[in-house]
Amino acid sequence: MPSFGIITLNQNQEERYFKNIGEYAAKLDLKVHQFVPNAIDPYTEQITGKTFDPGSGTWKAETFTIPDVLYDRCFYTSSQAYKTNAPIVEWLKNRTLFLGFGLPNKSKVYQALQSEPYLNSYTIDTLRARKADFIIEELEKQRTLLLKPENGSQGKGILVLRKQPENFTVKTDRRGKTVQKTFLRKSQLKKWLDTQLVQTPFLIQPFLSVQNENQQPFDIRIVVQKNADGKWIERGRGVRIGKAGAIVSNLHSTGKIADFSQWLKTFSNTKRSFLEHEIASIIERVPPLLESSFGPLFELGLDIGIDQEDAVWVLEANSKPGHQTILQSGELNEKEIAQAPLQYARYLLKQKELKDNESVVETAKN
Repeated sequence: MPSFGIITLNQNQEERYFKNIGEYAAKLDLKVHQFVPNAIDPYTEQITGKTFDPGSGTWKAETFTIPDVLYDRCFYTSSQAYKTNAPIVEWLKNRTLFLGFGLPNKSKVYQALQSEPYLNSYTIDTLRARKADFIIEELEKQRTLLLKPENGSQGKGILVLRKQPENFTVKTDRRGKTVQKTFLRKSQLKKWLDTQLVQTPFLIQPFLSVQNENQQPFDIRIVVQKNADGKWIERGRGVRIGKAGAIVSNLHSTGKIADFSQWLKTFSNTKRSFLEHEIASIIERVPPLLESSFGPLFELGLDIGIDQEDAVWVLEANSKPGHQTILQSGELNEKEIAQAPLQYARYLLKQKELKDNESVVETAKN
């Protein structure tokens, strides 16, 4: 029986999602395992992890070989976690099939988007921030800046810097609240930024006014995946709306979900048609571009922003998206979400079998 493995850094993450995968896998004659990267014995290549038992609907401790197909759901929340685990994941890519290879840091993703003439107009100008002096220099020019962790996720660690007439302010969302620091002198701000840059590499972007009439930040989350035939399709979309005055709309920062269709009805027919066309064009172009730039992918979460001048922006492209937005918006149910990675895994196994058979025939001819 072919095996399907889920790699995580936390054995208890996404429990409901992974259980649904295990239950559906039994119908496809796939055995499902879950493990963390450092559970692999480098000498025997045996893995100590969990195997889903469809009879009891539970996970059981087991030792197994490297699965035939792997689904990478490792979320690196610190540089240490990345250094410890990412090399093992890369090592595995040379030993088995992956649903997708994932994306590199945000800087490289933005560069890829900017390289395509059509998508360049939807991509935010982005600079790498390695020194506090450089950040302050840009702040003097633009008056307001967004600092975004280069390897961050879930809206964490994003900063808004403003140059006021008499001081400098820094705002961030933390534990559901927006907090602000004030610096009276440039030297104080520089010293504080220096301490931040030691811990986290940042990207600099202009601050976009992506708030609604109630001063709530919002964006459109769209999830696209490969289907059972290996073709990109949209799985669903929803609107994420943050608290008034907050910086981000992310659900981990107390964001709420609105139905996209209902939200769209609040606009005029002309604006509605414009937005639908722009979003459709982005969905059509982004997945193949990122695949050609960084290798095979299975799914993407695309975050689309609309500023107060109705300009459309690609805010983020994430290769390990959460599915809460499209679940809560009613686009798909949990069972359908769980089926997608397994159906694509079957497609990959079938393609591998065809390729292996062709190689055997070619060898026989020679």
